[in-house]
Amino acid sequence: MTLEQQKNFDHFFLVLFNQLLVKEEQLIQKKYSVDLTIRELHVIEAVDTLSKTGQNTMACISKQLFITPGTLTSAVNQLIQKNYLTKHSSPSDKRVVLVELTEKGKKGLSAHRFFHKELGRFIQHEIAPDRMDSVLSSLERVHQTLGEKIRGISEKEEETLK
Repeated sequence: MTLEQQKNFDHFFLVLFNQLLVKEEQLIQKKYSVDLTIRELHVIEAVDTLSKTGQNTMACISKQLFITPGTLTSAVNQLIQKNYLTKHSSPSDKRVVLVELTEKGKKGLSAHRFFHKELGRFIQHEIAPDRMDSVLSSLERVHQTLGEKIRGISEKEEETLK
């Protein structure tokens, strides 16, 4: 890759990523009257995902989001005040705190998922059908590589904290 290509590539991802986050937050707040930030939506999404396997504990949620337990506690408390989440002790172990969505939380999650679905449809219409396999293959490699890098960074941070 040339220096110019690298510069364009970096700029493209930085601008695209930031624009998507800002637009999603604005659209969801305006269209669905949901008073959530992107970070709060991601907490709600993680709670929902982990609830399906009974792993909706504070510890599992913070690991899923790659954030500290303290950061998650602040976010969850704020979402409880906004009536998007509830939390309670596990019946089997009172030390374990379980987090669950309220009906309002489900509405916020639904708006978040609808945005992503519509975004996917829009992007699909911009890709020629004969190039779709190539694009999907490239995205899968990027996803896998980034996932490995993020896990590696997270593991190094955990070792540093010990």
